[in-house]
Amino acid sequence: MISLLIVDQKDFTTKLFGQDMFDGFEIKEAVFITTFRTEISSDVPEQNSPVTWETVRPVAYRILQGSNLPKKFHVVLKLSAANTFKTLESFGIYAEDKTLPSFFINIIYEREKLHIVTGCSKPSFTLDRSLDDAWDVTVKKYLRHKRIDIEAE
Repeated sequence: MISLLIVDQKDFTTKLFGQDMFDGFEIKEAVFITTFRTEISSDVPEQNSPVTWETVRPVAYRILQGSNLPKKFHVVLKLSAANTFKTLESFGIYAEDKTLPSFFINIIYEREKLHIVTGCSKPSFTLDRSLDDAWDVTVKKYLRHKRIDIEAE
């Protein structure tokens, strides 16, 4: 897990809410605090398919649209299963569905700073951090590829 500071907030939020930069992710939850609090969660028992960021992105954009900056927001994205398999293969790991880890990106805006915090959840406890470290490197490479200016915290 690493925390990265986004240097150019306007550029990043334009890409987050207006482009397909994170459309390969599922939305786990999002909380937006503007003049009121709005929560989005994908934890709906009747729902069989994951909700993608691509689906939620226009709604999130409308929530934040306006002249005032939000007081705070937090978006939790999980890499889709298909992209998780591709990511693991790029690490030289071949896994089955039941042993699939989950890779997360937490996007947090508060106190006028914008951060990304990475996360990795494994199906069983282990002290081995190699998967976490590989995910951290992958996220940094991805952000640089998308021309997002970051600083390690």
